[in-house]
Amino acid sequence: SNSAAWAGNVELNNTLLTLSENAETFFDTVSLLAHSNAVVTIDSHDKLGSLELDSGRLVFDEVILGDADGSSSLEIARQLSGTGTVDFDSVSVSNSLNLLDADDGDLSQTIISASSIQTGTSLSNAGFEDISAWYGNTEQDPDAKTLWTANWVQNNNQFEIQYRLGQVILQEGHTLALSQAVGGDTTLSALVSGTGSINFAGGDVILSNAGNSYVGKTIISEGSLTLGADGALGNTSALEVQTDTTFNVNGHTQTVGGLLGEGTVNFGNLGGSLSVEQVNAQSTGTEIKN
Repeated sequence: SNSAAWAGNVELNNTLLTLSENAETFFDTVSLLAHSNAVVTIDSHDKLGSLELDSGRLVFDEVILGDADGSSSLEIARQLSGTGTVDFDSVSVSNSLNLLDADDGDLSQTIISASSIQTGTSLSNAGFEDISAWYGNTEQDPDAKTLWTANWVQNNNQFEIQYRLGQVILQEGHTLALSQAVGGDTTLSALVSGTGSINFAGGDVILSNAGNSYVGKTIISEGSLTLGADGALGNTSALEVQTDTTFNVNGHTQTVGGLLGEGTVNFGNLGGSLSVEQVNAQSTGTEIKN
């Protein structure tokens, strides 16, 4: 059959239906009613004419936050109605996301969209455990592990996952490179921990979490880095301010293991305090500006 030629009704009881292969196009204009003990699995970008849930269950095969094209989703041409549950076999995060843009709580990905959603419609989800994802280099040898929080919400005529970066765990022997995207956010407010190092490689970045606890080096290889809170560089073993870069103390206090490089440490009018624990780890080329 061809869904373009048939837009009838399908009622499911005690049925497992997977929208894949031929079923994907067959159901494009079909009106589907899923009763309790009926499970509909969505394994790619699937469509329905309309969907009514009578305690039915939807299962999305794979969702990659930050990669809508590679994720399972459902588009409903007419109306979504009823009460049911939504589950996910796999939820992960794309490592192509810019972490500076990911910790403000304003990221979302549409999972279900409809022309209209009937008042009173409820699609519940048991909630997400913290989502972890490897970031930088390769998954087999990553620069950092990232932890994310996520919530299932209705937003007008769609259901979506809203997600946020909560923590960056720097890996031993690795250096995570971060740079500001063009027009992107400048502040990293997520918690930074771990034993690896971090390299600020472009833009004018602010590090603002006073709970940061990482112990590796802090490198500024391009642009500037500004303290947004006391102790935002954690327990960093050294601050390396490379040529033509700037570290702005910004009125805050920070202790570093060593001070390296030939860039500028700027106290400005706000002052602040930068303590260097190892005097012999201080570069004579670093410029201190008031």
